[in-house]
This record gives sequence, structure tokens and C-alpha cells, in this order.
Amino acid sequence: MRYKSTRSENICVDVYRAILDGVALDGGLYVPENFPRLTADFIESILTSSLAERMARVLSLFVDMPDAQLCELCEDALGDFEGELPIAMAEEGLYLLDLTCGNTARAEDVSARVFARLVKAARDKWQESGIRVAAFAGSTACGKTLLDAFKGVKGVAAIAFVPAGKNLLAVRGLNASADGGNVQAVGVKGEIFDDELKKILSDDKVLREFEDMGCKILDADGKNIGRVLPYVACFVSAYADLASDGEIALGDKVNFALPAGDMTAAIAGIYARQMGLPIDRLILAFNSNKAVIDLVADGEFRMPKKVVSTCAPEMDVVLPANLERLVFELTGRDAARTAEAMRELKEEGKISIGDVTGSEAYDLLVAGWADDDDIKETAYNIFDMDDIVLDAHDAAAASVYYDYCNESADDTPAVLWQTVHPYVYVTNTLGTLGVKEPDAIKAVAKLELLTALERPRCIEEALSSRDVDPDGLIPVSWMREVIVAFMKQLV
Repeated sequence: MRYKSTRSENICVDVYRAILDGVALDGGLYVPENFPRLTADFIESILTSSLAERMARVLSLFVDMPDAQLCELCEDALGDFEGELPIAMAEEGLYLLDLTCGNTARAEDVSARVFARLVKAARDKWQESGIRVAAFAGSTACGKTLLDAFKGVKGVAAIAFVPAGKNLLAVRGLNASADGGNVQAVGVKGEIFDDELKKILSDDKVLREFEDMGCKILDADGKNIGRVLPYVACFVSAYADLASDGEIALGDKVNFALPAGDMTAAIAGIYARQMGLPIDRLILAFNSNKAVIDLVADGEFRMPKKVVSTCAPEMDVVLPANLERLVFELTGRDAARTAEAMRELKEEGKISIGDVTGSEAYDLLVAGWADDDDIKETAYNIFDMDDIVLDAHDAAAASVYYDYCNESADDTPAVLWQTVHPYVYVTNTLGTLGVKEPDAIKAVAKLELLTALERPRCIEEALSSRDVDPDGLIPVSWMREVIVAFMKQLV
């Protein structure tokens, strides 16, 4: 399997180079040159397999690696998932796929843990002597997931810059996530610091300095193809579980509904459909940050002036990491149109790719949005009627799904991705159920009392951890020096 740039037909590399580089030389993102086919026989052959076995089988279609090595990689990555991603009926025709049973109770646990080990495999394949350091700047919850994924994996490391103090429970759990010698969490003063990391990663002089120290930086966000591919296996696994449980017959069509966020899982869903998985509609939910809906509907996108803060913070994104891959698919995988669109975005802050109705992605995607009131109403009603507790992000997906069903009368069986455990953003979850409690520690107790929902292990660890010392936070201007200091500890 070869991977080409979204902006040029002339750049083509193997999967290992695509993972290590992250971004192609022309600035584009790597995508599969073509797609392997998923047959009914393939899906039938994995009906009784574990999650790790299914992951290995699907990844083998994309990654040139001996089967035994790939199986070992997936077992190591997904051993804590107890062999499955639980799926259960919420109501007639709607199923909940629980992706929150990993170490940090977020769907990205699946993707990030497999990704970290793929990075190691790529480093070994290309016989790199230095250490690959994944760098991240963003939310504390996302940072914890990355650190947990890379912790203890030889030859790679991770450093996460997070807004310590923003999410108290997440901050208190940083110590548990960063107790490995190859990972480090750093609290940063202020709200906006991801731009500083982007500057560091794009400065050739700084990157050469890192290489001279024996380390190479790895951009670890959702743009890396190694973050997308594991989610393809999650779509296949969910479909296999529905068939195994007798809820559908092999070949029956299924809809999927998921929070959009950085679009990583959404792109994986597009890939799964192109491989032949019988996905009829992929329903993408946005919150009040909804500019991408116009791109899906009519090929137009205008960069919003600001992010709208909502009760679903991981969807508070104005420029999704995988926007370019979405553009590529909506243009019918046209590299020239994609390159022009990304130039237009950079220079004019907008995209206009014209008619997208002829693309397979257009036929697949349904995009909608839910504001905070919609999210709260949906979460409250689902808990009241079905005794199911949804995180705000997943309630947004449920809200958009119900709107779609009401408008279309589509009765195709649907799978709703549960991407964040309700305890991760516990004050927000409690707020959707009509209870205001700004103190996260108190909110845990109140949510447990109200719902009897079991706490995930990471929340227990956070409750027993000490707070991060505010005096230890660094200013944005120190980020490069902190990376250097971290690297010196590694080599």
C-alpha cells in the first residue's frame, strides 16, 4: 500500500514514511493511493475475533508488516480494552458503541495507542538512530491520552503542553499519565499556546537543533495518517459486532453518527465506506462551531473569526485537523483542486471548491449541528427516558441523529459513537442533566449519586492525585527551551 499527498499525484511513499513525516513535502496530507476491498467473507472471518485481532486484520490491509508482528503490536496497544469495544442497543434501531473503555476514557485511546506503536515500527523500519518525540499542545484531556499512549514505548517519547488548571480533574491526573521516563506533561500559562508549537515545528533551524541532539519531532495530532487508520478498524469492528449479535445480516446497511471535532474518525468512516463496508450514511455532528457544514453541503468554507466556547469543548474547533482530507474526498480525490483550495484558505481565509455532489463523500455524509440548549435537552431526555448518561459531545451526535431521522424518516440501523466518558468533563455532563456544580471534585460525587454511573479508573486515579503546583507553570515563550530540556533527558 502506497500513500500519496492530497496536493500532488507525484509524491508517493510507504506507510512508515507517511507516519514519520506526518505532512508531505508539498504541505499536503498523506492518503491511501487506493483502497483495499472489504468482502463479506473478510467480515465473517472476524466475527468471533478480539478487538486486537480485528485491528491487526484491518491494519494489515494498509500496513506492510508481518502478521505476527502486527498482531503483537495490536495486542500490546489494546490489551487494556478486554478484547472488545462494547456495543449495546439504546433503543430500537440505535446502538451505542463505547469507545471510552481505555486508560483515559476517551475514544482517542484506541487511535493514539496504536499510533504510538506504529511510530516505533516506522522508526525501526527506517533504522532511525534518534528518538522520535511526539509534541502536542492543546486540552489537558487530549494531552493525557497522548502521554498514556506513548508511555514506556521504546525509541519514542511524548511531551504535552496543556492549560493546567482549566480542567481540575484532568490536571490532577497528569501525574499518573506522566510517570514514565519517556513522557512529560507541561502546564502553560495562558489560553493560546498551540500556535507557538506550530512555529517551533515549522522552524527548520530549531528542528536541526533537535536532530543534532539525537531527537526528531513528530507532529502527533489527527493529521497523521497513523491516527486515522486505527479508526477504520473501529468501524469494521462495530459492524462485525452487530452481525455477530444477530442485529443485522452481513451486507445490511448501517448508519453511523459521531461528534465531528477534528474529523479524524469521520475521515476513517469515509475510508471504510470506500473499502466496501456497508455504511449508508455517516452523520457528522457539530456544535456551534459549524462552518464545515457549508463545505459538506455546497463546497464552501469560510474561516470563522473566533472559536465559540460550548459545553462540548473537544468540538470547539474552527479548523479541523483533517479538513484537507475532507476537501480531497469532496473533490473526488482531485489533488489539483485540493491544492488550490488550501492555497485559497491560507491566502483568503476561505475555500470554494465548487460542485461536490458528484463525489462519493457527498453521497455518504450528513452534517448537522446542535447548540448547547439542544445538547442539554437531548442528554436530559435520554437519561430521563432510557437511564443512559451521555457526555455532551455524544449528546450532540444524538441530537443531530434524531434531527436527521425526523427529517428523512430513515429507519436504517444506526451506531452512535460514544467518544468521551461522562466523567471526563464531569461538570459539563452534570450541567446537561440540570445540575450546576463548578467544582469538578464535588461534581463527580453528585453525578455518581444522581446516575449511579461507575467511575472509570482514570477518574479514581485523578481523585487520589495531588494538584499540579501553579508555580510550576511556564510562560509560552519557554516552550522551546522546555522541549530541549526534555530531549536532553532522553538521550
